[in-house]
Amino acid sequence: GPGGTNPYAITFVKPTSSGNTNPGGGGGGQTPAVPKDTDNTLKRITVDKGELTPAFSPTVNYYDVEVEGDVEKIGVGADLNSSKATFVEGYAPRNVDLNPGLNKITLKVRSESGVLNVYTINVNRKDNRSNINDLTNIKLTKIVW
Repeated sequence: GPGGTNPYAITFVKPTSSGNTNPGGGGGGQTPAVPKDTDNTLKRITVDKGELTPAFSPTVNYYDVEVEGDVEKIGVGADLNSSKATFVEGYAPRNVDLNPGLNKITLKVRSESGVLNVYTINVNRKDNRSNINDLTNIKLTKIVW
């Protein structure tokens, strides 16, 4: 009750030179391995033309972007959520030349622990090329071998 003695004792343990704080010795003073970071998400994806649909979310891996027919290039930016994650070479933020129609751009993020995550951006460049393909004239000549 009040005024009684406290049955709990607090013991402070000074770390040994190996950094091991286990007062029981701990098997040769080895520090347990720190697990590798598994975060392979992006904090943000940006495009310098058009806009991402749906709006960016780290857990959404597929986006669409619509651009006009005269847009020949798009800049794709992205920020890693973890400082320990890396972009796979060739799949980092970059400028991409666009062909008329569908252009698939992938960003690949690898966590420190080695797990891959792929974000895909489908950029549709409107095709303003003429679709008139009527043949108006043809001339055949005899080829002699």
